[in-house]
Amino acid sequence: MIDLKEGPYKGFLLIKCDGCGKLYGFHAKQVTYSAICNECGEVTLLEKMRPVHLECDNCGHYYSYLTNIRTREFTYRCNNCESPVDMELNLKKMRYHTLGHDPVVKKIKRRSKQWSI
Repeated sequence: MIDLKEGPYKGFLLIKCDGCGKLYGFHAKQVTYSAICNECGEVTLLEKMRPVHLECDNCGHYYSYLTNIRTREFTYRCNNCESPVDMELNLKKMRYHTLGHDPVVKKIKRRSKQWSI
């Protein structure tokens, strides 16, 4: 049953098939609540999607996806150079990023200026 509070999703999606477990990515040009696997034909409902920020160490290309993956780490290929990219889950922000490339913005401490006359 489709949960209308989840989705619909559109854009670049990285899906793990519920049937065969294959990982595949595609661009959903129309809004959708599900994805069909090209290997086994299983329909996977798109629920509780998390953001993925993939940055390739080999060629430097950056991609953003939404995914239904629930593991702590996974490996996916770069769309540009086909090299494998290891991804890990940031538990605090509940999104995936390239292993070793935590996109946490560092806060800069600013000193208060003391004016003397």
